Amino acid sequence: MYVVFDVGGTQTRLGYSANGRSLVRVETRPTDASEAGLGAFAAELAKWVSQYQPEAVAGGLPGQVDAEGALRAATHLGGWEGQPVGLCLEQAVGMSIGLENDAALAGLAEARLGAGRGKRIMAYITISTGVNGVLVVDGKIEPTATGFEVGRELVPGPDGVTISWEELVSGAAVRQRYGRAPREIKDPVVWAHVARDVALGLYNLVMVWSPEVIVLGGPMMHDIPVVEVRAALEVMLGTYTAWPELRLAALGDERGLLGALEWLRLRQP
Repeated sequence: MYVVFDVGGTQTRLGYSANGRSLVRVETRPTDASEAGLGAFAAELAKWVSQYQPEAVAGGLPGQVDAEGALRAATHLGGWEGQPVGLCLEQAVGMSIGLENDAALAGLAEARLGAGRGKRIMAYITISTGVNGVLVVDGKIEPTATGFEVGRELVPGPDGVTISWEELVSGAAVRQRYGRAPREIKDPVVWAHVARDVALGLYNLVMVWSPEVIVLGGPMMHDIPVVEVRAALEVMLGTYTAWPELRLAALGDERGLLGALEWLRLRQP
């Protein structure tokens, strides 16, 4: 039995699996990004652990846990930033907890179970409240020194000033630029601009990672036209011979939870 979680910038999900492969129960709630929200989440997680008595617990966070156990680079979890999140959760549940970046777990699930299955080298990019991604090779998250933060790659902004890719294409960025929630924007010209900006960041990743396939996930991909992303990327790549396939994520909103289960399975003897 396993309890898994996926804390995102907007939504938090908790799940229970009896067999380590499928989810029996899933609950979703808005993420409370305040410092008090961390304590509230720890208390809720403790209830799940008490109810199911799992053999392992793991989950994803939108940031990285540093060597001292503090959460870093969690732009959209301001009240959790710098807090000893791992220690807080482990003290609440009374057992060790596996922690990984939320985008990395989502990508792991897509590589092993979803749109990237059958490909040896897969890049997964999530475009949501924020932007991040992961490189998965042979069904495993590629090791890093401090974690993937692809949303922080630098690109030219609308006024020519250098900004992060996340500040250009994330849900938060689009809302700030156009004054409306992305789901309320119906102008195809707007989405064509966003698609080109997505392609710009992907171009840089292709040059660095050279994946066989890029899988795009996150709520923003419901509105960003992947056909236009593909067309813009193809123009940018020109005659480059290692042009990767572009696919939409296949596993839905529970991919982060499924990724946590796969993460736990990879650590079993």
